[in-house]
Amino acid sequence: MIGVGASIAFASNVVTLQGPQPIGALVTPASAPLEVGQTLAQTPNWTLFTRASNYIAGAPEATIATVRVDYTGDVPDDSTPLAEGDRISFAITVTDSAGGRRTFGVQPRIVASRAPVFTGPLSPISYQQGLGPQVYEDAQAAFSGSNIAWSVSGAENLTIRPDGFIEVNTDLIDVQSGTVLIITATNSGGAVSGTTTLQIDQTVVSITNLTEGAADVDTYPGISAQLSNGREIDSFRWGSTPGGAQYGTAQNPQAFSAGTLHVEVDAGVNTYATSVPAIDLLKFDVQPSFGAPGYTVGDTLTLIEGAASPAATITVEDFRLDGVDKSDALSGLSWDTSGETAGIITARFRASSAGQADILSDEITVGLNAVAARVSPRINTLTIGALSGTNLPVSISMTEDQPTPYSVYIVGIPAGAVAPSAPQIKAGHDADAAPAVFAGSYTVSAAGVINVNLGGNPSGTFDFYATVEDDEGDLWDNAAFVTDVDLDTSAFTVDRIGTIQGSRSTTDTVTYTVDLSGYAAGDELLFMLGTRAYGTALTVDGDAATKLSVDQGAAGASLTTAFKYVMTDDGSGAATVVVTLAAVVRDHLLMVYGVKDGTIGTGAAVAHAYRSSGTDPITLAVTPAGQANYVIAFSVGPTSYIDDGIVTWTDLSEIYLDVPPQPDNRKMAVAGLLRTDDSSPLTFSFQAGSGGASSLLGIAITAD
Repeated sequence: MIGVGASIAFASNVVTLQGPQPIGALVTPASAPLEVGQTLAQTPNWTLFTRASNYIAGAPEATIATVRVDYTGDVPDDSTPLAEGDRISFAITVTDSAGGRRTFGVQPRIVASRAPVFTGPLSPISYQQGLGPQVYEDAQAAFSGSNIAWSVSGAENLTIRPDGFIEVNTDLIDVQSGTVLIITATNSGGAVSGTTTLQIDQTVVSITNLTEGAADVDTYPGISAQLSNGREIDSFRWGSTPGGAQYGTAQNPQAFSAGTLHVEVDAGVNTYATSVPAIDLLKFDVQPSFGAPGYTVGDTLTLIEGAASPAATITVEDFRLDGVDKSDALSGLSWDTSGETAGIITARFRASSAGQADILSDEITVGLNAVAARVSPRINTLTIGALSGTNLPVSISMTEDQPTPYSVYIVGIPAGAVAPSAPQIKAGHDADAAPAVFAGSYTVSAAGVINVNLGGNPSGTFDFYATVEDDEGDLWDNAAFVTDVDLDTSAFTVDRIGTIQGSRSTTDTVTYTVDLSGYAAGDELLFMLGTRAYGTALTVDGDAATKLSVDQGAAGASLTTAFKYVMTDDGSGAATVVVTLAAVVRDHLLMVYGVKDGTIGTGAAVAHAYRSSGTDPITLAVTPAGQANYVIAFSVGPTSYIDDGIVTWTDLSEIYLDVPPQPDNRKMAVAGLLRTDDSSPLTFSFQAGSGGASSLLGIAITAD
């Protein structure tokens, strides 16, 4: 008899009874085997286990009150995925309205692993004999599953590690190629097997670019290794010892020494190695040559034996003229060709070094030419190029047999004048023996372009004549010429309009009257003011000009100031120019320049310097915007008026020097310059005569 509250133990369930009558179940709760990733909710009849309709109350008129699930295993609910090894366990407690209660327990279960799966294939294991224990195929790549225990069968002296890699003792194993190996993967879910074969690897590694089976120490950039089966190599080790990497780990070795060159390479899980002798092979480092590219009968021919290494002796192996042996005529490495006939000379050298086979050089050849009949020099063509500033390019071509070096003489005379003779051209004269407008002599080693510097400001139409003289003083008795060469290349002009001396001022403005007739809208005007104080503003008939200079010195004592004005209308004969000064001062000088077809520079084209005392030179540099340029330099100093030589120029041609009409204790000078090469700044200096204040202003004006 079972009493109230007693427990009954069965093989598969534990049922607890409580109350006057037991609560029954239509389907008794029970656990079931589940796989990794499933949940308790996937237990068969799980939904039924959790419903009141599955249970029968203990009293006839009672009803089921509650159904409660208690999770007694490793998961907290019925929706958590199960993991391998999780314990499945739960209990369902049911109560009814009559106070009855019953708990249904279940048999605990452990979640097993999913059986492994062979996804294959397994690659054949190719091994080399005699390399000791080696690690090969990774079996894991051909199976899926977890908690796998590995085994291998089919041959002795091989094992499989817990990580799935197969180890083969290549010193002990002795099987035929094609032996089948069985790889088995086992876990708690089951077992599965796959097969592979065991192959004896006949692959060898070889070193390329060898010379008679040896590696030349001088050819290391071209040496490499390759496998006989064509398989790609993963890594390299080049060394002086087996397995060493003294010569690098790249595809090609670094420089190596004589001895033995070892290489070890990896391809997949296999390693291959070989070695070759390393030698310093005898070679010509510098091939022999002749001392000149060609010879004329009567010359002394010289041979240059070149250089060979290591420690080689070089001798003449063969020396011929048009196939006739001339070795006996050699005096060391020289040969006097006097009395010989013209032809082709060939030579070859032999290099010898201890312990190595002799080698021969490349065959070298040179021509032996007959003595040419002497021909007086002549100019074939004379071409005048486009004037660039003061440089006039003159192209000259000579007769083919013209000896070099030679002298070319060029003169330029007014168009239509009588042509000068060759001696007059050489002397730089015209036909009347007077100095030509342009004259120059040039030593030339080959036909080409001569840049004739005409100097000054070339303008007009000219005829140019040229003659030539060789290095033995043979002057061509004729001349090449080009007529009617127009050197008026541009309408670009910079002209001095006037230098106006102002009287002592009693106000901070000074008024000048300037003749601007002849200038039109678009032309530009440059005003340069010299005074004790600097100018702050300038107007032309009421229109404001642009200030170019930078005010310098204490209390504005810059001495020099520059303004630029672009005309908006045609100029008048009495334009009113008003300058506003920084202070009421004495003595003012205004210099005015007109520019046609040009632009007065700004920025780097303007340079300005001031010195309160001292006698050191002031040096400035301006950078023009183009090739055809004038540079206006304006200096102010404390001593007697400045004359030519006080302002000096570097690579600049002085056109004129301008001085004030009434020099006083403030002295000024202006020089206009022409410069065509804009590759570097234009430099000039001002040297004051005493230690007073000095100033220098420079402005570049460029052709449009």
